[in-house]
Amino acid sequence: MSNPLAPTDDDVPRVPIAPPVRRLVCVAVAAWAGLLTASLVVGAQMSHQFFGLITFAVQAALVVCLVWTARPSAPWIALSTGLITAAGADILAVYHRPLSLAPLAYITAGAFGLTVLGQLLRRDGRERLTDSFAVSLTVSLGVVALAMPIALTRHNGGTQILDGCLLAAGTAVIVARMSDATLPLPRIAPHVARGAFGIVLGAMVGTAVSAYSGVLLVGPSPTRAAVAGLIVAVTAVLADLGVTYSNVARRLAGEPVAPWPVRHALGPLLAFALAAPMAYLIGVLYLARGM
Repeated sequence: MSNPLAPTDDDVPRVPIAPPVRRLVCVAVAAWAGLLTASLVVGAQMSHQFFGLITFAVQAALVVCLVWTARPSAPWIALSTGLITAAGADILAVYHRPLSLAPLAYITAGAFGLTVLGQLLRRDGRERLTDSFAVSLTVSLGVVALAMPIALTRHNGGTQILDGCLLAAGTAVIVARMSDATLPLPRIAPHVARGAFGIVLGAMVGTAVSAYSGVLLVGPSPTRAAVAGLIVAVTAVLADLGVTYSNVARRLAGEPVAPWPVRHALGPLLAFALAAPMAYLIGVLYLARGM
């Protein structure tokens, strides 16, 4: 006869199983972040038109990865809205006179209207309407944010400021990912295969690289470059970490996840998408104008 006071399966605490750290994946993501960093830094030294083309390629990759990861009910709306918004934002960032962020604000408003129109034209009902609308709007905001560095390079001294910020963001993600391959413990969380040391080291090294760029480049002082690098580096590593948390949450909830190249490529892409507006605000308001 069973004991009614004996603990049942529901009473026994379940210890989370820690997923293994795939070192080759960490190295691959770090290499992808390095490729993005090199492409954007080199593009910033070229003409505004060429930089716009490189930025559009990064924006297109962000659109595809975001839509593939989020899996909205109407992916064609998010894809088309994102690509149209990216092209419009890049063109205005390159050619609009006088130089300001107002055109990008108009593009964002237009993307909102285009998203609403696309949802109204759907013929497959209104299934998961809120999710589809949120994904489309997030994609549009991400591509507009990536266009802001183009406008920053049109300011006097903006290219040098942008170089330091891009190096800080890219280096932070690279160091964080490489640290995960070599120093995976202690973990951020049991279910997340990311080490705590990597986040701290990434932010520190990114700050140091930005400060050193202030020594090599004619532009911001090392002190101001270090402050800018710290803000951008922390933003980048946290954005990359947030993508990892999102993928783990989807898997634990039993929802489908994107193939591993897509979900791992999204981290560095989103890191630059969030670091881009920070770089612009720091460059224009804090460094370029001495505030």
